[in-house]
Amino acid sequence: MLEGATPYHWVAHDGTQIFAAYIRDGKVIKVAKFYVGTDYWNAADGSDLGKPNLDGTGTQIDNRLPPQLVDPEDFDNAEDYADNAADYFEYYGAKDPWMAAVDFWDLNGP
Repeated sequence: MLEGATPYHWVAHDGTQIFAAYIRDGKVIKVAKFYVGTDYWNAADGSDLGKPNLDGTGTQIDNRLPPQLVDPEDFDNAEDYADNAADYFEYYGAKDPWMAAVDFWDLNGP
């Protein structure tokens, strides 16, 4: 049944295997969960490690909502606007978020 399938394994921080999945032709054909009922997200001292938020490639998923773009009309100058809007431009990858906000205010401000 598993011939030609690619195995994927998830392990706890201590190396204990948690899940195994077998994929063939882009479809999951078998899944196994080991040590059902064990809380893998506790450290040895009992403190919570926090569940990882990763996609299938192991990349961290960012579930933050995008910042709202503040209205440039609400500010009297570009510097004040940039101080309040830089996080919006940073979220969308501006190399210099503060300067991007200043430029945006110059084009759209009062």
